[in-house]
Amino acid sequence: MVTVHPLKTGKDDDRSGLPEFALWADAQLDPVLRKRVKWATIKNPQRAIEKAIRTYKSMPCHLLDICRQSIYFESVSDIIQCLQVINNDKEVVIERIKNRLDPDYDSCISAGYTNACPKH
Repeated sequence: MVTVHPLKTGKDDDRSGLPEFALWADAQLDPVLRKRVKWATIKNPQRAIEKAIRTYKSMPCHLLDICRQSIYFESVSDIIQCLQVINNDKEVVIERIKNRLDPDYDSCISAGYTNACPKH
């Protein structure tokens, strides 16, 4: 699933501010829907500098999340399948995975948020 920009209907609805999702397979077949896909943007340069200085002792080579795209899945098996496809891509190297789906992960650290986050 991909996040898409909301349709501008001119009406107030209860879903304002909530993300809207579409299946990528549907977006590929529908040119209007494909134009609504929210593609990744680069990290704000000021934030990248701040993170390099504060977190990585002024070594920007450690910044891994300059460009970030989210992919949403309906099941854990879909996540596994996607990670396998990424891992099998000869042009991509997965450096590490932040696995917040692990049963041993303390979700209190992230205010209950869970995900799997590959870094490449």
